[in-house]
Parts: sequence; C-alpha cells; structure tokens
Amino acid sequence: MLNRLIEVCVHRRVAAIFAVLIAAAFGVHAYLNTPIEAFPDVTNAQVTVIAQMPGYAPEEIERSITEEKVFEWLIARNEITTGSNG
Repeated sequence: MLNRLIEVCVHRRVAAIFAVLIAAAFGVHAYLNTPIEAFPDVTNAQVTVIAQMPGYAPEEIERSITEEKVFEWLIARNEITTGSNG
C-alpha cells in the first residue's frame, strides 16, 4: 500500500503536488472558518439569601434553606455552591 503511494508520487509528481495543495487549501479554509470566541461569557449569576435564625448553627440554617423550593430551582440550573459565614 505504502509502496504504491510512493510509486504514484514519484511517477506522477504533478498530480501528487496538486492533491497536496488541494488538501492544504481545505485545511486552511477549515482553520479560517473555525469560530473563535475571543471574549467568553464569564458572567456569574448568584442568588444571595440572608436568613437570621437565632439559636441555630450556620450549617443548620444552610440545610433548612437549601431544602426549600429554591433548592429545586437551583438544581435545574446545575450551578450550586453553598457557604456560610458564621
């Protein structure tokens, strides 16, 4: 198979060069038409919930809030991060 390709390239030099130039032209065309996002979307949508529950630990407050309907809405978005300052 490889011997046949070498033989064709040696004996039909013009056809081989033409085939390589066509392949290179398709490659350049594909490279130039590849969409590049120069400024990717870096927005960070956040929801801040402030809850005061005297006598509860920060983890308990966080758990009680995230078990509500808001939690279900955030799960649908697949973007959840939680934290507490306490």
